[in-house]
Amino acid sequence: NDEAIWSYSLIDPVFDYVVKLTGSNQQTYDIFGHSAGSQFVHRFFLFKEKTKANKIVTANAGTYTALDFDIEFPYGIKDMGINNNRLKNILVKELIIQLGEEDIDPKDKYLTVTPAAMKQGRFRLERGKYFYEVAKTQAERLNTDFNWKIRTVPGVGHQNEKMAIDAADYLYGNR
Repeated sequence: NDEAIWSYSLIDPVFDYVVKLTGSNQQTYDIFGHSAGSQFVHRFFLFKEKTKANKIVTANAGTYTALDFDIEFPYGIKDMGINNNRLKNILVKELIIQLGEEDIDPKDKYLTVTPAAMKQGRFRLERGKYFYEVAKTQAERLNTDFNWKIRTVPGVGHQNEKMAIDAADYLYGNR
């Protein structure tokens, strides 16, 4: 589909509208997504080249679009128009992968269990680590900087509120 009609292409115009409406002078925004929202946010990060997004936090996604040229979308980037130069640009940008250390239920009723999803891991914690490691391997292959971070949150499972509070504390607290 034409990029102009992607849902990812709505984010910056909504931001610009709110800035104008409020009279703010804000130039960038931070974005957080949990679970299905995390799937949206990390794909926004991967596929939307130019945005006003500053800090991007993807938390506890059920599945990921791994930076693997041999796996078809939505589990990989095969035939998605990403070449090595674009891949380098993705890897040098900062992405925060936030994972609840207790998000380890392989029988969660909302967890995708297709064969392609299961190759990423048995549960969300494993899948987030897989996403990170595939990207790290690509950075090593391309001999480029890698600015993704993986953060685990102790004692938290698949709980949006606790993950959001932790992300806000990490981004805006005294850490």
